[in-house]
Amino acid sequence: MPPVAQTASRGSQPRPNTRLPRKRGAPDLLAAVPFVAYAACLAILVVVGRFAELVPGLDRLQPAKLALGLFLASALIGRKYLADSEIFKSPIARTAFWFFAIAAASGIWSIWQSNSLAFVTNGLIVIGVMFVLLFKVVRNWAVAETLIVSLCVSATLLGIAAIVSYDGARAEASGTYDTNDLAYVLVTTFPLVLALALDGRGFRRVVFAGMAAAVLVAALITESRGGLLGLIAGIIAVFWLRPAAVSAKTGSMGRAAQAIVWVMAAVAVAVASWPMLPASARERFASMLDLQSDYNMQEESVGRTFIWRRNLTAVAKRPIGFGVGSSSALDLQLGGRFKTAHNSVVQITTELGVLGAILFLRLYWLAWRGLGQKIAATRKQVASLHCQVAGRAGVLLYALRASLVASFVAGFFLSQGYSYLLYSVLGIIAAVILLDPTEKLDVESDARNRVRGYR
Repeated sequence: MPPVAQTASRGSQPRPNTRLPRKRGAPDLLAAVPFVAYAACLAILVVVGRFAELVPGLDRLQPAKLALGLFLASALIGRKYLADSEIFKSPIARTAFWFFAIAAASGIWSIWQSNSLAFVTNGLIVIGVMFVLLFKVVRNWAVAETLIVSLCVSATLLGIAAIVSYDGARAEASGTYDTNDLAYVLVTTFPLVLALALDGRGFRRVVFAGMAAAVLVAALITESRGGLLGLIAGIIAVFWLRPAAVSAKTGSMGRAAQAIVWVMAAVAVAVASWPMLPASARERFASMLDLQSDYNMQEESVGRTFIWRRNLTAVAKRPIGFGVGSSSALDLQLGGRFKTAHNSVVQITTELGVLGAILFLRLYWLAWRGLGQKIAATRKQVASLHCQVAGRAGVLLYALRASLVASFVAGFFLSQGYSYLLYSVLGIIAAVILLDPTEKLDVESDARNRVRGYR
C-alpha cells in the first residue's frame, strides 16, 4: 500500500508535533491519545455510565463534579492536545449552541420556574460542557475510538449491574436512571458495541461480543417497549449501514443481501430466545401487538397518546413553549397526573416551543447527513489516493450512524430530550465529521483489517 501524505487531522493548518518521542515498541494507538482524552473517558463513565452509583459510598464524593472538573482542568492544561477546529465552524455545534441558549432562556417564561432554574444550573450546564469538551478533545481517529469504547464500557457496566441486581421486576441499575432511562442508554449504545464486535479481530471481537450480550440482555429485562423498538431499529441499521466485505476471490456481497442475511439470523435468534425471557417481559412486549387494549390508548389521564395530544394542543396556543423541565407541571394543569410525554420530540416541543423542536430535529438531521457525507468523501479520497483508510475508522462512522437511528426511535417513545448520552454522542459526531478520512487510526491493526467498501 503506498504511503499516505501527512495531513492535519482537523483544521486547515498542520499541528506541530509537541509530543515526546514514543518509546520503541509502544503501541501507536496510545501515542495518539493524549491524557485529556482519558479524562474525557472518566467523565463519560461518571456522567453517562453513572459509575459512582454502582460503587457503594462513592457517590458521597460528588464524583460528577470531580470528573467534570478534572476534564475541564485537563483541557485547559493540555490545550495543545485539543483539536484546532473552531467549534462554531461545525453546523452541529452551532445548532446545539442555539438549542442550549433557548433552553436556558425558557426559564424566564417557564410555568415552573424553580424546576427550570434547577435544571439549567445543573443538567444543562453538564450537557453543554460535555458537548463542547468532547468536540475539542477529538483531534484524531484514535481519540474518537477511545471515547466510543468508553461509551460501550459505560453501557456494559450498567448492563451487568442491572443483570446482577435483577429480581424479577423491571431492571434498574442506578438511583438516577429509572428503567426507561436505563433502556435508552443501553439501546443507543448497543449499535456501537455490536459494530465493534462484528468488525473486531481475535480477542477484541470476543470482548466486544461479550459486552454486546450483556447490554442486549439488560436492555430486554428493562421491559421498555420503546427501548425494544429502538433496539430492533438499531440492529437493522447496523446490518444495513455496515459496509459490504470485499474479498479478492469472491468479490463484494451487496449491502442489501448482507443486511437480509444478518437480519434473518437476528430474527432466528430472537425467536429462539423468546421463551427464555421473563414472563413479565414477554407479556409487556406482546401487548404491543394489541395496542387498542393498552392503557396508552384507553386511559385519558395517563395514556401517552392523550398526553401528546394535550401538550401539542397547548403548544399550538403558546408556540414559545412552557419552559425547560415543565412538561409534568403542564400535564397536571391540563388534567393529567404529573406525567411527562414519553416522547422526546413532544417533550422538547412542549418545553422549548416550535423553534426548540426544529433545532432538536435539526441536530439529528445534521448528524445523520454529516456522517453520510463523511462516508462518501472517504470513499472518494481513498480511491483518488489509491490507499486504504484505517479499517476501524470506517467502523466508527457507520456505528455512530446506527446509534443515531436507535437513539431517535427509542427517544420517540421515551422522554430523553436532554439525555447526557445523546449530546455526548452528538459532540463526538460533530468532531468526527471534521477529521481527515485518510488519517491512520492504528498502523498495525490497519494492515490486518479487511478491505471494505463504503456506502
